[in-house]
Amino acid sequence: MDDKKRWLTWALVIGWMVLIFWFSAQDRDESAAMSNTLVAFILRWASAAIAKLTAADQAALFDRMDFIVRKLAHATLYAVLGVLVFQGLSGYSGGLRYRILLALILCVLYAMSDECHQIFVAGRSGEMRDVMIDASGACVGLVLRNLKNLWEHLRPTGTTT
Repeated sequence: MDDKKRWLTWALVIGWMVLIFWFSAQDRDESAAMSNTLVAFILRWASAAIAKLTAADQAALFDRMDFIVRKLAHATLYAVLGVLVFQGLSGYSGGLRYRILLALILCVLYAMSDECHQIFVAGRSGEMRDVMIDASGACVGLVLRNLKNLWEHLRPTGTTT
């Protein structure tokens, strides 16, 4: 990878980290408003089935959906971060496994720092569960990015596809 592409790739990594930091810097109300908008859209789409539920069941469903949307957002943000970091490492020495592992470690370290940051944001907290979700998202991103390479690496020698 030439220097121009390397700088661009790392600029994308840093930009994505800034985006994650910005999401984490939102207080509880701002963060809830964002996820609530998406949950409300999903629930309006399924409104006929939901209308049959009691008000208490609708509120419980909304809360569950909000939790799922938030955690999927964590995983998705870190899946993209994992791919970007891996791409940034493509010009460096080391094999595929080394780059995947290093990308994962960098993502987990950033997830840990992000959760520490949230401790200082009004109405937010740092959760180890979220670090695990972030790490899982990074793993999924790295696996999807490297599916072909991983398949070829794990496939027994001499077999064809």
